[in-house]
Amino acid sequence: MTKGFTGRLARAIHNRVMEDLNRNGTEILPYPLQRELVRNLAIAAEAAGRADLVPMWVGQSANLSTCTDVSALLTSLVEQVSEIAGPIIQWSAARREKQILK
Repeated sequence: MTKGFTGRLARAIHNRVMEDLNRNGTEILPYPLQRELVRNLAIAAEAAGRADLVPMWVGQSANLSTCTDVSALLTSLVEQVSEIAGPIIQWSAARREKQILK
């Protein structure tokens, strides 16, 4: 948990920016000033490829994850999406065609 990203309490993945912002003695600006400050840092960090300086938000159930192999998880997601992609693409094309014919 951190107030460092926005000035309000939020759940986050532990990385360097969270660690630095949670350090004792670090002054946190009130919302929305802290949010803007960190947002500007995040934009520059993303452009520089510095994931360690990008705020990593998580939901309230993130700690319930049992995933230990990200590669397997992503492969599984791609396979599952691929199974339903064909029918969705066909439905979407048919819908567009109906709209064009109107």
